[in-house]
Parts: sequence; structure tokens; C-alpha cells
Amino acid sequence: MMKTLLTLAFGVILSVSAMSAVTIDEIVKNHLEARGGEKALKALKTMKIQATMQSMGGEMKATQFYKDGKKIRIDIEFQGMTITQAYDGATAWGLNPMGGGTAEKASPEQSQSMAQQANFAGDLVNHKELGLTLELAGTEDLDGMTAYKVKVTDKAGESWNTYIDAITWLAVRTDRTTEMMGQTFEIEVYFSNYKDIAGVQCPTQIDMKAGGQDMMAMTWDKIEPNVEIPDSVFAFPGE
Repeated sequence: MMKTLLTLAFGVILSVSAMSAVTIDEIVKNHLEARGGEKALKALKTMKIQATMQSMGGEMKATQFYKDGKKIRIDIEFQGMTITQAYDGATAWGLNPMGGGTAEKASPEQSQSMAQQANFAGDLVNHKELGLTLELAGTEDLDGMTAYKVKVTDKAGESWNTYIDAITWLAVRTDRTTEMMGQTFEIEVYFSNYKDIAGVQCPTQIDMKAGGQDMMAMTWDKIEPNVEIPDSVFAFPGE
């Protein structure tokens, strides 16, 4: 019995030591391979996604467009209206019928945030291109799963954490601090149900919590990779 316990303890020590020896470059490399590899990611030029969103007890339909990892548009159908958020590769803009129905350009800070969302390869894969700095901040137990905690910092100095599963090397969660309606919240976004989309592993279930409370759940119902999407889809209306 004692020999068995010593063997288990020694195995745990070796496992922990191996994890602590992993570098941020190795995490990025393994994560890239787990997503499908650089060739597959570069070949995935566009995606059109139809999704179902559950929020505040209601259901909404959303259509998302991605192009070249630099453009994004999200149309959300709500009470017979369509709310739009988009980024054309330089400037973000939005259109909300409940707010007057006139398209408005976003601030540089909001544009930076949308640029990160447009990068469907993820923070780690294209971090140099986006000017992001990565730092390994240790490991954490997420419901019995060990994950590497990677601190991501953008050019403006804003930082958030991305958690990479130590077994699958896929992203399972991000968290950041944000302000909404004059209050500060801890936002947690969970990624699950990964599926192969044109050779790239993509999370088709995305759940969001704010202050520990369920805020939104999104399920990708239909995914169309490498379909024709003109640049006009992302352009600010009238330009």
C-alpha cells in the first residue's frame, strides 16, 4: 500500500514538474497544431455562421460573417428588428434600430476589440500580427481540468486571460474585466463542443457569464466555410 502511494505521489510530482517546464512558445506551438495547423488556418478564408443565442430568458437568431481574419459582421434578430455590429478591417460600426436606426462608427478602443473578434484563429495564433504580448501565468484547475493560464496584453496595455487545456491544447475559457452601465464586471467566456470546420477546430458552443451569473449562450447551428462574402458586407453604410 505504501509503495503504491509513493508511486502515485512521484507520478504527480513528475506531472506538475513537466507542466511547470512548459514555455509560452511551446503552448502556442501545441495550440496551433491542435487547431489544425498553420496551413489549414490560412486556407480558411471566410466563414458564415448561423447561430442561436439564449439571453435573459429569450431566444435570438444571429448570423456571423468572417473574412481573412480581419473582418467581421454580426446580425442579431431581436423582436422583429436586426441589430448589427461590424468591423471592416479598420473601423468598427454598429446599427441599432432601438437607438434611432442610424449606423454609427465606433471608438478606436471598440474597433480594437472588434479586430480581436474578427481574428477567428484566436489570440495565441496571430498574437504577433495583432501586437499582443503573451505571458504564461501558471496553471489552474477548471472543474477538474488542468489549464495553462496565458495573460494576453494588447498595445493599449489592456490585458485578459486565456486558458488552454493541458491535454487538448485548445482554448476553453477567456476572462477579462469590463465596464457596463457604470459598473465593473468580470466577464468569463467558455468555449466547448469543438468541431472540424474545413480542417480547423472551432468551438461551436460559447457561453458567457458576467459577475458569475449566466449572461448568454450561443450555439452554432450551421457553418459554411470558404463561401463568397463581398467586402461590402462589412463596409460602413454609405461608403
